Amino acid sequence: MANLPKASGYLGGHLLVAMPQMPDPRFARSVVYLCAHTSDGAMGLIVNKLIESLSFPDLLRQLGIESPGDTEAIRVHFGGPVEAARGFVLHSTDYVHDATMVVDDQFALTATIDVLKAIAKGAGPRRSLLALGYAFFVFRRGDDALLGGITLSNVQRGAAQSATIGYWMGRHHAGQGFTAEALGALLDHACGPLGLHRLEAACMPENVRSRRLLERCGFRQEGYARQYLRINGVWNDHLLFALLATDYPAASERLQQWLRSGVARVGR
Repeated sequence: MANLPKASGYLGGHLLVAMPQMPDPRFARSVVYLCAHTSDGAMGLIVNKLIESLSFPDLLRQLGIESPGDTEAIRVHFGGPVEAARGFVLHSTDYVHDATMVVDDQFALTATIDVLKAIAKGAGPRRSLLALGYAFFVFRRGDDALLGGITLSNVQRGAAQSATIGYWMGRHHAGQGFTAEALGALLDHACGPLGLHRLEAACMPENVRSRRLLERCGFRQEGYARQYLRINGVWNDHLLFALLATDYPAASERLQQWLRSGVARVGR
């Protein structure tokens, strides 16, 4: 069992509500419960979006878990765009095991199959929310102000070993190097521990700052997609970019030099 450290300014155990002008459609109209927020980073679950195409009994059957009780009433939520195949159970603290992360006095998080087996048998926590996937957020060092978010979605294993990257940054924090630093950290993780081979991203043609950032990180433009994403009710064309893991080491060094130079903070 892991207890999160309590520190002034950290938002673990709080809800984040997406504002109407949220630019990333993956977070639009989302309510996020922040499960972890420390000096090492932040992770949360979207708690207000259901996965209509997957029921809890269906999930149990896919995992080979027998369910002697009635589990039809348990709904599966979309927890976030990162690793959507990974499941998390946010639950009351009456159920705590070695792998459980206690968020506060009311809530805990467990990501092992044991909690699903316990719920299926009727021996799980009194209250629970099952979510597939999770989300990353960007906080500023020093005052822990929430700046934006970054995602790694559509993770494909097998022959593809690929994923899609998305990010958003608050208007008042853009052009200060925060997005570049966050993207570099995510690429290190994706091309390193996750072992992904190909990473894809997209930006609107008029977003010169985002296009230059992707190019700085080693992404190459590969195409143009008409009406690619619906943002604020409008379908927008996007430029399509991709980065190969084999290209990233050299690009990473250039990115770090760019960040150290301070040029990234003025968006050049």
